[in-house]
Amino acid sequence: MLDDIALLITAAEAGSLKKTAQTLKLPSSTLSRRIQHLEDNIGCRLLNRNSHHFSLTAEGEMLVNQTRYHLLTAQSAIEQLKQDVKSLTGDITVLAPVNLTTTVLSPIFAQFSLRHPDINLNLQLSNELESFHAANADFAIRVGRQEDSDLTQVRLGQVAVHLVASPKYLNGRNPITTPQDLSLHALIQCKPIDKWHLKHATKKETTFFPQHAKVRLNDLMAAKQFLVAGVGIGLMPESEIRQELARGELVAVLPEWQADRRDIYAVWYKRRFLSHRAAALIDYLKENADQIAQAVTGQA
Repeated sequence: MLDDIALLITAAEAGSLKKTAQTLKLPSSTLSRRIQHLEDNIGCRLLNRNSHHFSLTAEGEMLVNQTRYHLLTAQSAIEQLKQDVKSLTGDITVLAPVNLTTTVLSPIFAQFSLRHPDINLNLQLSNELESFHAANADFAIRVGRQEDSDLTQVRLGQVAVHLVASPKYLNGRNPITTPQDLSLHALIQCKPIDKWHLKHATKKETTFFPQHAKVRLNDLMAAKQFLVAGVGIGLMPESEIRQELARGELVAVLPEWQADRRDIYAVWYKRRFLSHRAAALIDYLKENADQIAQAVTGQA
């Protein structure tokens, strides 16, 4: 109905149905039919018209006068919104994991900001996808494919993970030669990696469940501190422990057994419209996938 009222206002301003049809590039018959439909819906005549001219009835004049400002305001707001959605200006809100951002993503975000000075980045560092709705974020970055079928997921790169421990922990303890030996040791389990899937070049794959972990937590930085202190063995992203490995504070456990790499995704809800600027940031992250890969694997 609002579109038909807009037609009536345009006709009243043009003073001619023929001119209105030409301006809007509509057949005259369509224009007349839509105004007739509007009159039928309201239940009164809005135009006095014949083959030569037309005039607004008292009811038509009242409708035009009372709705013109509101419709023009709405149309202006819609046009402004279209420009905002399509432009590379304005705000982008992104949820991202704390550790992945500080160790890998921050330089890429910084490069994007320098390239697009009219875009403001609002980075909310959180490991909980549950806060996605509350944050009203454009998209989130998550490690590991999400199970929510309502999410659109775009792969950005991979994270290499390694089973590690401190030499302080390993010295004097029973040797670890198979994944089954892990059950005899203190384990540091960091969510969301609830199971450790390990592969060997010549042996069968195995999945180890650290059911009796010495420490369970949901922060990689804290997990690393427990490992360096010699509390136990844990599965950690290479990007998080590269310096500790180089200094010998941590060493690989079962190095011939490789853990699954974890994929990095940009995710957003399918029912949420992705703005042009948010899409530009995701494209930039995809373009820099090699940089992400180098950062998380330590390759030059």
